[in-house]
Amino acid sequence: MQHSQSRIVRTLALTCALVICLFASFGRIAYAEVVHGCDFSRTEGINATDTAAKCALSAFKRSDTVVVVSTATPAEALVGLSLAGSLDCALLESDPVILTDSVTLALRSLGAKNVILCGTPESLTAPIEDGIRSQGLKVERLGGATAAEISLSAFQKIRATKPSSPALAVVSAADATGAVSLGAWAYQSVSPVLVTTEAGLLTDAQVAAIHADPGISRVIVSGPTSIIDGAVYDQIGAIYHITRLDVADARRSAAVSALWTADWGLAWTEPVVASVASPTDGIAAGLLAGKQGVVLEVVGNTDDAIALTRAYGAQPKKATLVGTAATLAPATGSVSFTFDLSPKESAIVTAAKDTPFPGPSLCAQWVSDVYAAGGFARPYGDARDMYAAFCSSSDVYGLRPGMIIGVPRHPHTEAGSIYGHVAIYMGFGMVRQSGTEVVRELSLAEWIAHYGETVIPGWGFAG
Repeated sequence: MQHSQSRIVRTLALTCALVICLFASFGRIAYAEVVHGCDFSRTEGINATDTAAKCALSAFKRSDTVVVVSTATPAEALVGLSLAGSLDCALLESDPVILTDSVTLALRSLGAKNVILCGTPESLTAPIEDGIRSQGLKVERLGGATAAEISLSAFQKIRATKPSSPALAVVSAADATGAVSLGAWAYQSVSPVLVTTEAGLLTDAQVAAIHADPGISRVIVSGPTSIIDGAVYDQIGAIYHITRLDVADARRSAAVSALWTADWGLAWTEPVVASVASPTDGIAAGLLAGKQGVVLEVVGNTDDAIALTRAYGAQPKKATLVGTAATLAPATGSVSFTFDLSPKESAIVTAAKDTPFPGPSLCAQWVSDVYAAGGFARPYGDARDMYAAFCSSSDVYGLRPGMIIGVPRHPHTEAGSIYGHVAIYMGFGMVRQSGTEVVRELSLAEWIAHYGETVIPGWGFAG
């Protein structure tokens, strides 16, 4: 079975930064970053349904069809985003029981004629359906008594309407918070989302639907084995490329998901940003980002966003913040900060710039030479050995210049499929490596997207 861990890519800052790198000396490299104030806008309402309504009205002037999801069930709401993407229509979030004025007025402002309820009878109760019908609108409720069944109904409707995407996502019914960052991708790429059972498995009907669809070739599993059973791999089958975004906690999982989605064509020049603490805001932001074709950033706090900017070298100039200041602190407009590399980090980065090409397919030899040239003990072994010994972290918030970044295997060369590949992270979104012909630098996003197709990359310092 090929477990494909592909397309984990760049993200960008909540503060919408331009990052400037100043090299003070070769012995000790001082990295100075200035996060400049950019053009910010905030979309917020008095509550979750009001915020979602404002996002919908910002994304659409009119929408004959509107998908309505529940604020109580993020997994079903994520399904609704993919369905709305297939119909190129707006999405609204409703309280499970009370049809708020925000929803009613938004339906009227959008000129809606048809409403699709994407939720179980418990998450979108009869008063919601009755209230919408009372406005003279045609209402369709997706069939299903569970989130898994609702997602299958949506899958079938999407593939019948617009079967263009070769991918689908599998998320957990128990906890889809970390998967909310997939919302913009699901909408923009029209990729269906299937929700597991509470036991973390797909139903027989879901598996049959996947196998019966010749257009599906890639499956993205968003969630660790604690909430999505590893047996899902066996259910899906070895003929599919399976990417597992399996970072354990919601904050890091949201970051990994956002990085991965950018490689599907979502732009990071004007991100839409929401808080991981508010999945409802994340769903509303997913509609806005998906419609605009930009990356959705679901972050823990401003420090997270700055750390990601430092790691990935993103240079956004505008951003839309979705949610209140209570859930997503306002950007300061102009924040300056500097940090120095440690002596070890400085020495490794400097050595990497000067260490020559050792020969074709000798990436591990080159990394060993870099450490030796920097004055440190040589790490020995092939790339697979170095990955096992040193690259134990996939936490994007902890990535530092001078770290070895590697995978134990990749599908692009015969040697890579056996021995893997390693390189040196240089900082500010750049990786330096020894390849088949030369030593060269490439962006971290490009490196991860290319080499991370079978195993999620890891990083760490040797020694």
